[in-house]
Amino acid sequence: MLTGLAATLGALFILDNPSFSGLAISLIFGIFVYTLPTLIVIAVLYYAVMHCQLEG
Repeated sequence: MLTGLAATLGALFILDNPSFSGLAISLIFGIFVYTLPTLIVIAVLYYAVMHCQLEG
């Protein structure tokens, strides 16, 4: 989570540069799209494992 935040903040600084703005936009979008589903999948898997252990 912190790595994604650090990479996003770093990409914000190169957003003003015209030659690197496309790269910055793709980095920010890619990190955002990758991080949210990962957080959801990990939470659902954790819930499923813990729910199975409590029932068993």
